[in-house]
Amino acid sequence: MENIEYIIDNIEKYDINTIFINIHQLLNTLNICFDINKYITIVNKILNLSTNDSNWNIAHELFDIALLGCVMYVPTNDLFWAKWVYNKLLWKKDSIALHICKTINDININYIEQIEKISKINFTANALYTLRLIFVKDCYDNEDEIVLERAKVQKALITLNTTIENWINDPVIEPLFYNPIFSKIAGFNLSYHNCNNALLLHQYGIFYRRMLQKLYESQGGVNQLTPMCNRIKNTRKRIGFASRFLFQHSVGKVIIGIIEQLYLRNEFDIYIFTGFEKDDPYCNILKQSCHKYICFNKETQLQWIEKIKEENIDILIFVDPLMDINLYILASFNIVPIQIATWGHPDTTGLPSIDYFISSKIFEKYTDNNYTEQLVCFNSMNYYLYNPNKFINYNIYDMLQNIGKSNARKVFNFPINKRIYAFSCPAIKISPMFEKTIHKLLENDPDSILIMTEDINPYYFNNIKRRFNNTMPSNICSRIHTVSFINDPKIFYQFIYSADVILDPFPFGGLISTIDIFSCGRTIITLPGEKLYGRFTSGLYKVMGLTKIKNVIAQNIDEYIEKAILLANCSKLRESIENEIIDLLPNIFEDKNTTDEWSTFLHNLA
Repeated sequence: MENIEYIIDNIEKYDINTIFINIHQLLNTLNICFDINKYITIVNKILNLSTNDSNWNIAHELFDIALLGCVMYVPTNDLFWAKWVYNKLLWKKDSIALHICKTINDININYIEQIEKISKINFTANALYTLRLIFVKDCYDNEDEIVLERAKVQKALITLNTTIENWINDPVIEPLFYNPIFSKIAGFNLSYHNCNNALLLHQYGIFYRRMLQKLYESQGGVNQLTPMCNRIKNTRKRIGFASRFLFQHSVGKVIIGIIEQLYLRNEFDIYIFTGFEKDDPYCNILKQSCHKYICFNKETQLQWIEKIKEENIDILIFVDPLMDINLYILASFNIVPIQIATWGHPDTTGLPSIDYFISSKIFEKYTDNNYTEQLVCFNSMNYYLYNPNKFINYNIYDMLQNIGKSNARKVFNFPINKRIYAFSCPAIKISPMFEKTIHKLLENDPDSILIMTEDINPYYFNNIKRRFNNTMPSNICSRIHTVSFINDPKIFYQFIYSADVILDPFPFGGLISTIDIFSCGRTIITLPGEKLYGRFTSGLYKVMGLTKIKNVIAQNIDEYIEKAILLANCSKLRESIENEIIDLLPNIFEDKNTTDEWSTFLHNLA
């Protein structure tokens, strides 16, 4: 990731997507270490950008984020600082940033009062304060914090939904819903709590629908909270797929194959709606596998709605509505007659506007009570997965065999003769429960180390490091080795190959990462959870037909640790499983039964 100051200094060199990615990097960086002078400098640089050229919109958004970061860390009762912030706000031709400052900094009453005195703007204090409370934290020190966080969110949602009529027309509120910093407001992080989120996400859904409909109507739109009627009947069903991540991304990897296969059957007209376009193998397949490819760029969410309506879509499939605020906003409305969600993000949407949630009997344990949508479980995996070797000019396992485990370890300066456990997952998946398991595993196997990659998000990773240092003794922490986030696939495969046993995090496990690990010929120890997101690795083992499956799937934490240590210490057993994984791996790729089930289901929908 580029340095944000360098980005700003050389803004003409970058495309819009790079700019916005780095906006979020800036926001996350501010959560780690705040240097007020540094960010004042950044804000001033942004202000110096010309307001008459194509950079205006970019500068506008950058300013919001940079200013937000500053305000989050200002000292209380600092009139000078309050005046500086307000003077900068005068540059904006609106007061969006000020409202954001108020929302984020709601507890700092003295500071807020200073700004209100200067700006002479009256805020809807209770509504803004409560709105702030429905943000869900990213990282927790223990399970008790999760319980408290969920209680806070639930209380705030009840308050918002019961008082909404009192403040829904307040112009202060409206701009907040269009700013990128609100991307986590829809409850994405709830999925990492290992709880049934149907009720909470339904409360989110009700709130968003009511709020967004008001905004939609204020811009000339009509009621979109009821299913559409009086539509032109298409001669062939038009099937739309909506996602921001329809490229070489974990979401794209699990859905693009299905889209391609449905297109090749020539039974439906396939439409793609996305907000990101990339030049990579997956996106290239997608562009050739649809009747119309629509990439939204500068359009607002409400403009998206109008454009989708123009295409007269019969069935709209939201691949991952909780992954992106733009998609969540779209999914909140009844844009087309039938709307479906599936597990690009494996949790219920909570939205009354979504009719069905498509899942799989292979991965699901419990059924309807986890979902607000009607749950449809295919007998197949539900997704048509490509072998990773399809898009590269080498075979992953053969390449690694040629390198050898010892040489792979030398690349990272890992000890040659130690037993090595590894995991590679976003830091948000390292739950307090999984952390305790890591601690106990290293205690029970004293001649071992654990290796892990840093998160692309430094805020998450630094929180995890802080938590490790606070909860584990130094002799355990010293055996946890980290390497920088790895962008190069070949280097990543060597990282995985250097380990003896891979640990599947829980309660939120891997899917695409699991496939990559299997492709390296490595064994994963997994503890299937109660929810869909914790059952992918065990399901893939079953689809493969692994004969020694009892050696890799645990029933509880103690068994998880026992199986990991056994495999790490017993090279013959481990190697026999690894050889079987490589032989059986083709069984999970390009499942024609999945395409058949999708086709039948879509045909049968009224």
